[in-house]
Amino acid sequence: MKAAPPVSVRVSSKGQIAIPKSVRQSLGIHQGADLRVTVEGDMVVLRKISQEPWRKWEGAFKDVPLLDDLASERRKELSHDVRKGS
Repeated sequence: MKAAPPVSVRVSSKGQIAIPKSVRQSLGIHQGADLRVTVEGDMVVLRKISQEPWRKWEGAFKDVPLLDDLASERRKELSHDVRKGS
């Protein structure tokens, strides 16, 4: 990991800062990356949170009724089994 040179940023009226491109590139920070913000003495520290493979799926099935679909399929199977006498 190549260290980025120190740069200054300005805090906006909304308390926001932009992470300079050289810093983002140095750390491999892309849109949607998660960062942890901590205070250490008089410093604000941003740490990149490792992306576990499962994180890319987090929230992907938010509006998909998977449990309802599974329950419906199970009811059909049970009904079929009862009719067959198993």
